[in-house]
Amino acid sequence: MGSRMPQQPVLDALQAADVVLAIGTELGETDTLLFDDQLRLSGKVIRVDIEPEQLSRNVLPYIAICADAGLTMQALFDATPDFEAFEHQAEVSELRRKADALGPETYRKHGKFLDLIAESLPGVAIAGDSTQPVYGGNVFYEADTVRSYFNSSTGYGTLGYGLPAALGAKLAQPQRPVVSLIGDGGLQFTLSELATAVELNLAVPILVWNNNGYGEIKRYMIERDIPTIGVDIYTPDFIAIAKGFGCEAIRVATRNEFIEALQQASAAAQPTVIDIPEALALEW
Repeated sequence: MGSRMPQQPVLDALQAADVVLAIGTELGETDTLLFDDQLRLSGKVIRVDIEPEQLSRNVLPYIAICADAGLTMQALFDATPDFEAFEHQAEVSELRRKADALGPETYRKHGKFLDLIAESLPGVAIAGDSTQPVYGGNVFYEADTVRSYFNSSTGYGTLGYGLPAALGAKLAQPQRPVVSLIGDGGLQFTLSELATAVELNLAVPILVWNNNGYGEIKRYMIERDIPTIGVDIYTPDFIAIAKGFGCEAIRVATRNEFIEALQQASAAAQPTVIDIPEALALEW
């Protein structure tokens, strides 16, 4: 189901279930986005977590299993050799369809943007920050392989994570294309890491989703009639800043310009900051 848990059809299905097997999940606010409510589970809950204290937080279990998630899953598969997951595929697909129908239209465009990155750089690993296309990508983007898409927007939304995370991934797998996807607000938290990327000659395209503010927080506030305070921030000239650090830097306006800049940056000898105006990118 990806990150569709906050959507009402999924919440309804969980509430109607006789048994819920929760593996390695906090079942907390950041999983469900139920900041004004709580997750309602009518059936018996079986929780698996490697952290003992986590087993009883937010939702009390009927059975609590303190264990590694991967080992537990393997043991379950070994114990149920006749289980056929495809038998439930139609049910899962219908649940996804209902959930997706309720998602913001911009989220679909964000998913297509991440698809464009993957098509332009086969085998890419995308390290995302807490920025709007990452939130949308969590729902509408499907990476081809494991360990190819990770981000900070699924927890407490650590701003600035996307840049150093991408640098670490590139150091770990230098032959693989790695992209940092970060917003104009988030990048200002870890701008100094540009110097690290230059020092290490890391060919990482740093995609700056530029909406001149904290767009996802602003959307949340508008939807709830909260005064939009502190979200329309001053946005500096990232091109000038990036060049000052020794990076290559370019601002793109069209789909073709973006693809060309992305491919050149991945093959360069140093990091490249690619400034992407949100209003233009949403039309690609």
